[in-house]
Amino acid sequence: MMSVKHPDTIPHTAQNAASYAQDEMIMAHACTLAQQGWGRTGDRPSVGCIIVRKGQIIARARTADGGQPHAEVAALAQAGNAAGTDVYVTLEPCAHHGRTPPCVDALIHAKPARVIIGLIDPDPRTAGQSIEKLKNAGIETLVGCGGAKARRTHNDHIRRIQDARPHITIKIATSLDGQIATKDGHSRWITGKPARDAGHRLRAQHDGILVGSDTLLADNPRLSCRLAGIRHTLRSFVLDRRGRLRKTTTPLKAHDLQVLTDINHLPQKTPDNTAMRFHGMNLAQGPHRDRQDLITAMALIAKLGISRLLIEGGGQIIAQALKAGIVDDLVWFRSAAIIGGDGIPAVAAMDLKALHDTPGLRRETITPIGEDVMEVFTCLPAS
Repeated sequence: MMSVKHPDTIPHTAQNAASYAQDEMIMAHACTLAQQGWGRTGDRPSVGCIIVRKGQIIARARTADGGQPHAEVAALAQAGNAAGTDVYVTLEPCAHHGRTPPCVDALIHAKPARVIIGLIDPDPRTAGQSIEKLKNAGIETLVGCGGAKARRTHNDHIRRIQDARPHITIKIATSLDGQIATKDGHSRWITGKPARDAGHRLRAQHDGILVGSDTLLADNPRLSCRLAGIRHTLRSFVLDRRGRLRKTTTPLKAHDLQVLTDINHLPQKTPDNTAMRFHGMNLAQGPHRDRQDLITAMALIAKLGISRLLIEGGGQIIAQALKAGIVDDLVWFRSAAIIGGDGIPAVAAMDLKALHDTPGLRRETITPIGEDVMEVFTCLPAS
């Protein structure tokens, strides 16, 4: 097995700048294709694959919804004869037998001239083995093309393998001054319909959605993707450390709600008027309890097959997740309204002592949406 220190460390070795630029362009297209499967492939990474013959694309595919067939197999089937072609794949083809045979074997059998790979698979069952097999089969194999975009495309897969958690996005919708509601709890609607539609498109890129018990009991949200032309079902989760939901008699709108609760608060029976499944957690003790509880919850969600999780509140969970450093992306919708300091803030108290303790964020985009604005941030690792 070849030694792999980091998915981006093996450089692309194109022979000249023109071919390198073309490889980068096609890999970027493959990444965009793969991202169309975000939230739809379960615990399988959504991979993009493009096959090119003499500069012309003859096949393109992404991992199918549900995780099968894999992108490489689908693209090879489209191509028919892939001998002598260039195959671009965003993630190293799998080398292990799972629900399907190894994709690397299908590629070797197809006899392409080149295989261009965006990212080495961090899964130890592959992790460089496919690259070695391709090279041993006499196929020119280039690794690292479009590495930054490929890494972002497959961050959910990387998180599951390396951190035992999903890719986590926080979504917030507030007034201009960061409030989610008036002091009396009135919040409908704080942003306009175009921004709300964008929020549902964001839901369509995730396979799980999480709120806290306060939010669920106060707002009883549906936690679904409701947008014309998009059919997508998220699995709904609520973090209920105190076991409050086992006593509720309120019919809940969230479909097939899965409750993460203290193992001591597991109910003897699920209420007949709700669709809840309870999963017990061993809660942490000590000064870092909130962080450890969240890490435990995220690991449990990952084990339940979720690769991309959207956190939509409330303020306590958002604050704890940001402070714990487990958030990958933050999407903030901001309206032009001003509510004032007596409103309800989107982010609860974080007990920070100095500005350098604040979570690191890098703003990626600012987009006007109707009368509102959407800001997208990447959350940076603690230095």
